[in-house]
Amino acid sequence: IRTCKSIQWCIYYEMEAYGDPAAQRIHDDIKYVLDTYGPPRNSARIEGKWLVLVYGAGGDETANRWRQAKALLAAHGYDVYLNGDKANGRDPWDAVHSYHPVVYQGYTHALPNVDDSAWIAPGFYGIAEESSRLERSLSEFASAWNNIVANRNRCRFIFVETWNEWHEGTQIESGQEIVRDLRGFGPKIDG
Repeated sequence: IRTCKSIQWCIYYEMEAYGDPAAQRIHDDIKYVLDTYGPPRNSARIEGKWLVLVYGAGGDETANRWRQAKALLAAHGYDVYLNGDKANGRDPWDAVHSYHPVVYQGYTHALPNVDDSAWIAPGFYGIAEESSRLERSLSEFASAWNNIVANRNRCRFIFVETWNEWHEGTQIESGQEIVRDLRGFGPKIDG
């Protein structure tokens, strides 16, 4: 985070998809990341607030917990700008996005007072699946990118979904395959 000065970083909070973290847990997690890794000059801020993306943010109960967490964070000097995946577009969400990598491109359509997002996907398959849900296609990816950029006035954010999630078959950069073993993660060695 501190050495890569050419890109902006933000938090993508995924715990929402795996449970229902309490507002205090959300506060503690985000505060920890910001205290530990911020504030470098390349941290993404929107209107002076820390950008936090939230995966699996649909539903009123989720919105209620995030509303509480946002208030806790603000009370401790951490103003956040929340962009929720599949969020309802009402308070506490400042923006909405859709993690939907099984189509090459798409746009959200939020309420008028919430920022929208666009996305493109290079292809997708789930771990341990026999076939792709979205075939990898350089021409489709390029076409989606060109269309989203040409229509960028429709949204505040453009996301390349699953940028390099090897387990989902969406890598668009070269790299070394990593396999999990009993000691953790390490490079795959043939032979």
